[in-house]
Amino acid sequence: MPVTQSKLQADYANHGNPADGIEATGRVRFLNDSITFVGDEGSADVITLLGNIPAGALIDPAKSSVIGGAQSGVTLDIGSTANPDAYGNGVSVASAGTRFFDTDGHELIKVAAEADLKVTIAGGSPTAGTQRVSIAYYVR
Repeated sequence: MPVTQSKLQADYANHGNPADGIEATGRVRFLNDSITFVGDEGSADVITLLGNIPAGALIDPAKSSVIGGAQSGVTLDIGSTANPDAYGNGVSVASAGTRFFDTDGHELIKVAAEADLKVTIAGGSPTAGTQRVSIAYYVR
């Protein structure tokens, strides 16, 4: 029978040190903000979100999402001024419902400085409507 360990347990076993607390602990919080398209937005247009995620927080792209109605052919990038697609890259909002930033299980993303959160229209032209952006993050 193979012996299997989680990432944190393997780090502990290989290095003999307790697991890094930034990966192991924290309180989960959500930033929920709404963006309203009026119908004249296009590719590369930017919408500023409330930016109060503190430096050192860890954004979880697998639990972060855009929720709303279908916007045919529209994709969104979620990030900051410095890195426009840092948290969500090409999130398709073509179908209605909850669309997660990441479905591949990538690791948590550390916020280097207090986040100036932005949504950039990566492709397509939205029609009038509202989308809710929900960003899950951990703080220690």
